[in-house]
Amino acid sequence: MALPDAGDREAFRIWFVAILEQQLEAPSPAWEPAQRDCAGLLRFAFREALAPHTADWRERVAFSAGPPGQDPSPTFAADWRHGFPTPDGPQPFAKGALLRRLACVPLGRDLQLARPGDLVFFARGGARAQPDHAMAFVRPDVDGAPMLLYHTGPEGSGAARQPGDIRRARLDDLLHHPEPDFRPLPENPAFLGLYRWRLLADEPSVSSFLPRS
Repeated sequence: MALPDAGDREAFRIWFVAILEQQLEAPSPAWEPAQRDCAGLLRFAFREALAPHTADWRERVAFSAGPPGQDPSPTFAADWRHGFPTPDGPQPFAKGALLRRLACVPLGRDLQLARPGDLVFFARGGARAQPDHAMAFVRPDVDGAPMLLYHTGPEGSGAARQPGDIRRARLDDLLHHPEPDFRPLPENPAFLGLYRWRLLADEPSVSSFLPRS
């Protein structure tokens, strides 16, 4: 049965968060090792949240949890199933800067507006720099505190290169992160703000691949 748009958006949000959190147990074999960084985690969960969650899908992705909710209807966000918006048209790969600019809408710097599935971006050098880190809000902690999940990205180079890992952190702890650039605080110029996937926005116009002015 097809869901109304609001139900589809919520179904996508629930699956997106569930797939993110599943990666804490072990990265999915369907998630290419070369794309295992913070933006790659978002791309992977986004694509798989829109996929039909069949038995074959569960085996391919190694999704072991029970279904978190109903699937988005097959017609929901049809354009997004072709890839992420880029200047060259929909592509399966898009850097963090393009995800932020073309696949998301900005919500400002007030994190009280955040819902599970919303994103935060950081860039050393301010808003005109390339984002070098992204995190996603996931389910709150047992006490209701906001939680975020992110991939640290590869660390080091050459033979000493490490693949990095996935972490789940309380917002309160991130506000006191040992690296000031990664504190989601309004006064931090490296914090680019809170964002929401365009397909989750209420306005019909933001479902297209055209960036808002």
